[in-house]
Amino acid sequence: MAAVDRAGRSWDSFNNNNDILNINSPDFKLDTPCVLAENPYCVVYKNELERWAVVALDWINGGQRHEPALAIRWFWGDGGFPQCFGRWAAWFIMPKELSLAFLDSISEEKTILIVKRIKRFLYGSIDGRRLNEFLEANAVWCEKRCTYTERETSK
Repeated sequence: MAAVDRAGRSWDSFNNNNDILNINSPDFKLDTPCVLAENPYCVVYKNELERWAVVALDWINGGQRHEPALAIRWFWGDGGFPQCFGRWAAWFIMPKELSLAFLDSISEEKTILIVKRIKRFLYGSIDGRRLNEFLEANAVWCEKRCTYTERETSK
């Protein structure tokens, strides 16, 4: 997977979650499973108005220990933020405490099950693939609110 160059305000792929997931930098710190496209695993939250996104990924903390994490990136300006070597799109790894506070801030009645599942990922109870499968099976992207909401089922 090639590095994504200059993913700022003019980057047309912001609305495509698969293109967001192609940002794999800083790659020397991301866990690299056999299929790189699975890491980052999924877009957890996206604010289209302010052009920022949060993804779930595995982070190699201290060069050895694999750790589930959330990461954030802003898609504004010439190249967005953060950048690697002033050119390549990268992710800012959020500390676990900040990730949990962020999840609590978006937790509402309709999203509580999704937030709980993301927290299970952060605590290592489920892996990124299982989190992605859960989000795909039980959630739809809500463009107006820029967050996942539970799929309504009609019986």
